[in-house]
Amino acid sequence: MATRPSLIDAARSVAPVVTAHVDEGEAARRLPQPVVDALSAAGLMRMCVPAVYGGPEASAVEFAAAIEEVARIDGAAGWCVMIASTTSSMSLFLDPPVAQELFGDPTVVAAGVYAPNGTAVEVEGGWSVTGRWQWGSGSQHSRWIAGGTRTPDGGFHLMFFDAADVIFHDTWHTLGMRATGSLDFSVDGAFVPAGRTVLAGVARPTTAGALAAFPNYSLLAAGVAAVALGVAQHALD
Repeated sequence: MATRPSLIDAARSVAPVVTAHVDEGEAARRLPQPVVDALSAAGLMRMCVPAVYGGPEASAVEFAAAIEEVARIDGAAGWCVMIASTTSSMSLFLDPPVAQELFGDPTVVAAGVYAPNGTAVEVEGGWSVTGRWQWGSGSQHSRWIAGGTRTPDGGFHLMFFDAADVIFHDTWHTLGMRATGSLDFSVDGAFVPAGRTVLAGVARPTTAGALAAFPNYSLLAAGVAAVALGVAQHALD
């Protein structure tokens, strides 16, 4: 079987596009679309999607190293890559048809917030969710946006909303990392089909592989650390 190109090399290849739009991103307080498109085309926004769904299925080491390379170019871009790819790791836990639906398209970007700020009411075919979340990094350029949600039985689910159902709030005014677009977002009665959720902390992988066996919280921690290392290397450079 042919091996895919290195995601670390892919991260280095996007440097001209990312660098050219740094000032624009800082001014707009979100990643410019050409940067999002370049990162997506390079496979960097869905590094944790398994090969069975057409994803790169990065190892934990390659995942962290690629994030570090992007953050070395621009911290905000690196952070958005980290958020999108860690969100894409939920494809490891979703039922296969749902994972294919959400993450099978190589151009799709997902983001979200784990905090259980939403409340769900069971309706026919799924859930009706209302809530508001802070620090929604990269959500404005995402097709699917996840939010931690409590169900009436006390369950804690990560539920995936269609971007069309999400309201964005202009709350992100900072001195640094402005292009991460880490504003608040909310939903009001958004419908989430029954299968489009992951039971937080207890869901078992629905696909095999080393990444599926890697502790998911540790993957997130490695991604955050990789951004910090990239930003530090940029400062040294």
